Amino acid sequence: DLLVSIGFEVEAAHSGPAAIERISQLSQTGEHFDFVMLDWQMPGMDGIETSQHIAELPLVSRPHPVMVTAFGRDEVITAAREAGIEDVLIKPVSASQLFDTMQKLLGETQGGEAFTAPDSSVMDVLAHLRGARALIVEDNEFNQQIACELLADVGFVTEVAGNGQIALSMMVQMQHQHTPYDIVLMDMQMPVMDGVQASQEIRKIPQFADVPIVAMTANAMQGDRDRCIAAGMNDFVVKPIEPELLWRALAQWTRPRSGLGEDAPATTTGIRAERRKPKPDRRMDRRAGDSQSTGIPHHIAGLDTRRGLHHVMGKADLYLSLLQKFFKGQQAGLQPIAQAIAQADFATAELLAHTLKGVAANIGAHELHLEMDRIESALRERQSQQQLMTLLDAPAATLAQLLSDLQASLPATPPAVVASSFDRTEVRAVCRELRELLAYDNPQAAEVLREYAPALKAALTEGYQSIETSVDAFDFPAALQALEKAAATADIQL
Repeated sequence: DLLVSIGFEVEAAHSGPAAIERISQLSQTGEHFDFVMLDWQMPGMDGIETSQHIAELPLVSRPHPVMVTAFGRDEVITAAREAGIEDVLIKPVSASQLFDTMQKLLGETQGGEAFTAPDSSVMDVLAHLRGARALIVEDNEFNQQIACELLADVGFVTEVAGNGQIALSMMVQMQHQHTPYDIVLMDMQMPVMDGVQASQEIRKIPQFADVPIVAMTANAMQGDRDRCIAAGMNDFVVKPIEPELLWRALAQWTRPRSGLGEDAPATTTGIRAERRKPKPDRRMDRRAGDSQSTGIPHHIAGLDTRRGLHHVMGKADLYLSLLQKFFKGQQAGLQPIAQAIAQADFATAELLAHTLKGVAANIGAHELHLEMDRIESALRERQSQQQLMTLLDAPAATLAQLLSDLQASLPATPPAVVASSFDRTEVRAVCRELRELLAYDNPQAAEVLREYAPALKAALTEGYQSIETSVDAFDFPAALQALEKAAATADIQL
């Protein structure tokens, strides 16, 4: 189920000899398996022996052998390595672990791009959906930012709700304004109202019976999928979000309507409107190597920058900003989780662990992600407070080391530049462009704000900070209000 959920075609064999026979049969047709996932303990022929027999087959293309075991003992892992097994996964295995492992092994043989363009047929469909309105229901700021970027790159207009209750209110409001959402991306685990309950409430409203809802979940087992469907959702994508899988879901579930595609109203005006039209092929052709001169710390142990770059389509500047945000936001370490455990507030502790696990996966902090996954599972099982506190030691040390390495490696934030003078005509044009971007809830407002920051700070003075704070929080209505107020104070006609 996990492999299918992340886009792999899967065959199953009930034993080692059956696997060997199937691999040999497929080879005779000129095709091959990319991977063979081996259980360690199997009757008759165990995983190590099976791998050795596969290695002896006269194959043109050999599958990557990966062992899956519930036993993490050193002697098991050593024996697997000596038998030529390329990686060992310890049960329980998450979808992101599987994807990371397979991406790593494929990258070693194929050159390892940070991001490659998806199927052109998917992009053709999305081109005809440009201007579609999407509601992103997500409490994690990292996931909010990444999802907004991914959707903006294919021309979708986005709004963000921090939990299911807010999402429900926003959907009702937009329906009354006759500007309903074309699709909803729904996180599963959120405070106040989670994705399952929110979807159930949405489906109770007749006007929302057919609105596509796509779950975003780090849990991809069949039981989680069943919960999504039972709650009225149409589909789900696995987190950390894979750009091509998300776009495929958008193309599949967003319904064409008048006003989309070539007929979509322009969402940008002014001096840089043409450059802001979505050009996915240009953005998607970046490689991890492009980030060498941007200050991204590729050498930090436990931080797979290649994987992190993949999640943001190879955008080095965006990835660097996520690393900096992670560093600033995790200064308290695991103290909030420890405090919640001490107060027997296990629900809060579990949510905090889940959030940190997701953030770690997004930036490519593989070891921290795995450790927080174990903490989340232990909290879900309601292990004793003493056991939980002991389990926190390992991820606390991992996080502390990662923060220390980031502090030593991240480029220093340059001092803010404020222009001593500015072109009033240009500032007016930029402010008008910002106003239109914010009115359409377009995340590219952040890009405009960054590029013209010196002139805008000089022209709008104290008002600039309010705009920046709201844009960073994806609160575009508040940012629009702050812009209009600052422009009026500065006597800039919008």
